[in-house]
Amino acid sequence: MATFLVWVLTAVAVAAAAFGVIALMTGRADLMAEMPRDSVPANLPVDRPIRSDEVPGLRFDLALRGYRMDQVDRALERLRADLAVREAEIDSLRRLTSEEHERR
Repeated sequence: MATFLVWVLTAVAVAAAAFGVIALMTGRADLMAEMPRDSVPANLPVDRPIRSDEVPGLRFDLALRGYRMDQVDRALERLRADLAVREAEIDSLRRLTSEEHERR
């Protein structure tokens, strides 16, 4: 029984070491590294609102269990903010149009 336990622990240690070496060699050891706060996630434009034709082209870095959540969260927050600005502009234009129509 003791020999089997030693064999299992050795196999686990070898597998862990192999995984670590492969992760370092392929450059995937830092997938969960924190993204700098001032960086732009998913190649979003910084000088203008996002256009609808740019949304299908959004790409996120892969992480251990899917996409980088920080990049996705920032992209969604940016889309929310841009949509809020557009909605406010549309509401303002509708009010102006309605007021003009009532004056006639």
